[in-house]
Amino acid sequence: MDLINLKRTWVLCILGLVGSLGFCCWCEGCLDEEREALLQIKHDINYPNGSSLSNWKGDDCCQWSGLWCNRQTSRVNEITLYQKRVEDLGKWYPNATLFAQFKDLSFLDLSLNQIGGWRMPQGFNKLRNLHILYLGGNQLSDEGSSPWIGNLISLTTLDLRSNDLSNSVPLTGLNKLQNLELLYLDGNRLTDEGISPWIGNLTSLTTLRLKSNNLSNSITLTDICELRKLKYLNLNNNSIKGRIHPCIGNMHSLQDLDLSYNRFEGSIPPLDNLTSLIEVHFQHNDLDGVFPFSTIANLSELLVLDLSDNPQLRVETESPAWFPSFQLQELYLSHCQLNQHSGGGIPSFLSTQYLDTIDLSNSNLVGRIPSWLLYNITSLDSLVLRGNSLDGSFPLPYQHNNSSITWLDVSENHVLRPFPFDISMFPLLAYLNISRNALRGSIPLDASTAQTLQILDLSDNELSGKIPDDLLANSSSLVHLSLSNNKLHGDMLPRHCSMSSLETLRLDGNGFTGTISHGLSNSTQLLRLDVRRNSLSGTIPSWLPALSNLTSLLLGDNNFVGDIPTELCQMQNLRLLDFSKNRLSGNLPSCFSNISSWMNEILVSTDILARSLENSIRTEFMTKGNSYSYVGIPLFLMTGVDFSLNQLTGNIPSDMGYLKVLRSMNLSHNLLTGPFPESFKYLKKIESLDLSYNKLKGRIPPQITQLTTLTTFSVAFNILSGALPDFKNQFSTFSESSYAGNPGLCGEPLKRRCSSDMPSQPTGGRIEEEESRIIDNPVFFYSCVAMTHALGFWIFTGLLFFNKGWRLKFFRTVDRYTWVS
Repeated sequence: MDLINLKRTWVLCILGLVGSLGFCCWCEGCLDEEREALLQIKHDINYPNGSSLSNWKGDDCCQWSGLWCNRQTSRVNEITLYQKRVEDLGKWYPNATLFAQFKDLSFLDLSLNQIGGWRMPQGFNKLRNLHILYLGGNQLSDEGSSPWIGNLISLTTLDLRSNDLSNSVPLTGLNKLQNLELLYLDGNRLTDEGISPWIGNLTSLTTLRLKSNNLSNSITLTDICELRKLKYLNLNNNSIKGRIHPCIGNMHSLQDLDLSYNRFEGSIPPLDNLTSLIEVHFQHNDLDGVFPFSTIANLSELLVLDLSDNPQLRVETESPAWFPSFQLQELYLSHCQLNQHSGGGIPSFLSTQYLDTIDLSNSNLVGRIPSWLLYNITSLDSLVLRGNSLDGSFPLPYQHNNSSITWLDVSENHVLRPFPFDISMFPLLAYLNISRNALRGSIPLDASTAQTLQILDLSDNELSGKIPDDLLANSSSLVHLSLSNNKLHGDMLPRHCSMSSLETLRLDGNGFTGTISHGLSNSTQLLRLDVRRNSLSGTIPSWLPALSNLTSLLLGDNNFVGDIPTELCQMQNLRLLDFSKNRLSGNLPSCFSNISSWMNEILVSTDILARSLENSIRTEFMTKGNSYSYVGIPLFLMTGVDFSLNQLTGNIPSDMGYLKVLRSMNLSHNLLTGPFPESFKYLKKIESLDLSYNKLKGRIPPQITQLTTLTTFSVAFNILSGALPDFKNQFSTFSESSYAGNPGLCGEPLKRRCSSDMPSQPTGGRIEEEESRIIDNPVFFYSCVAMTHALGFWIFTGLLFFNKGWRLKFFRTVDRYTWVS
């Protein structure tokens, strides 16, 4: 018995020793040859002067960032080097043999490293265990790559998004990857010819993304239809023409089908056999024909359906009779012809759904908004009914239940008076747009009960009365308020308003009187202020620089008087400034070059830009003789000043010629004098320049031909004179009307020709300066004296020779003075 126990003890000791040795071996860290390869990769990725992977130090590379090792073998099996190559270093051509040192490597991420190709790509032959490879966001191209991918026979996931692949030279080996399940090729330049030779052979694929390529032929779908295991297919944003091939209906495994943003035409093929479908995206195509919802009634897994922006597609939800087996979460049918054969009403099946997003905008709906749509769909978060012909007033709930809606847009309809609903019935409402309807009456005080309301647009209605004090109280969460083009009157804002979150305030096109409310100075986040077309008066406040974030200051078409305050030059973010159609006087400030947003291109905060895009905040500005509407990125690119139709006097400051990124300048219909500023040659971005109807004198400087971006130009009805410069390029397109009303001007395109002795190029000032320099020359002076003496001598001698009486008198006089002396 003791012998048995002794043997057991020895066995346990040996096992313990082996385990300890194994543990200690693992504790020693990664293998020497792999650590050495990693250090070479570090040097390679930093060549010639990078600084990435500075924390790769020490003996145990398994502890280095971006690396994972197998616990038993201490071999590296995962490498993540996402965006490690510094952009300034240019393209990177990694040595593939360095990665071949990692025998157990199963995961490799080299995304966003400017990889342009590979050195010694045969090194990939040894990566037999590599399952997942991410190479997205690099610069792989057909020329700089070889068909190395076919050697990675164990790959299940391959990401080549956002490279520069076109004719698939590096992809010719893909047909060898029989285990490949996920393939991402978005954002390349792949064509149908480059896809067809190999795509049908990848029979294990479950996910295929070809978004944003150069596919154009719907026949390519027939190759893709061979992939019967495919669950996710994305062909979004190509230029595929033709009909959607009916073979799509045989891909029974499909769960997510995205054919949006193409040029597919014809009717939608039957989808009733695709019972696994969860999402369908056919938006932004040229589909037509009739699509009855009854054909998708049995798609019980369907959650998202988007058929929007197919203007010729006739969608029928009411006939023939059907009952949905699905519960949709999102439905987009905007810009379709909805229920045209069944009265154009809102789809009745929606009452059985638990949707969170419904967009039926611009779909030719008529009739009234049903009560159940607003109050009974308890999951509903966003409802968009914009651009239809819905009429009547908003319905009240059958019982006292509140709506869950946070985003409600019923703009551009025929919703009538009085104010449509009690906002308190929408306690979660953050966005409300009822613009361009027929609302009448006053804005109800109940609007102040919606403390969550951030965006309120009631513009282009017939609302009257004053703005309620409570709407703009200290507790207001409003970020965007638009009350434009109504019949509101009284003070512009309540006396004690304080909207600390406000970014956009549009009150244009009303009957407001008085001055700009000083309470607005508390809205330090304000980006856009538009009070044009009112009856505001007084001087322009000097406290406006307190609104340091302001990008658009639009005060045109009011009754403002006095000077333009120089304090405006402190507003560094101003992009659009409109003071037109007022009674402003005095000189133009000579400090506008202090405004950095007119001097240099500025980077817009991505957060501000995202909010502007999301909220579709539009700003109108008059340029090139027309009013343009700007939204999103174009709004932040546009810059302009409009001081037209005032009583401004004095010279145009040369300072205004240095506003290098200004795109529009209108100083017309004032009393401005002096010359056309030569400094205007520096307006390198200017597209519209109007100096007409002033009292400018002198010549038009030829340097303005350097303004190659100019498309609208007028100096009509001034006192300009002299020959027009030799205009080239786009200046040759400006007609006589650009120079009309200046009798002293001559030359093309005017009908008045310049006289031969009239200099055509130099300005008047330069001629005088040159003449002054000639007269001051000593050689010129003495030459004139000599010529004068010679001329006088010969004239005098000639008179004596031809006139005998003068000759006798002259000799007697000489004799008399000679006798006397």
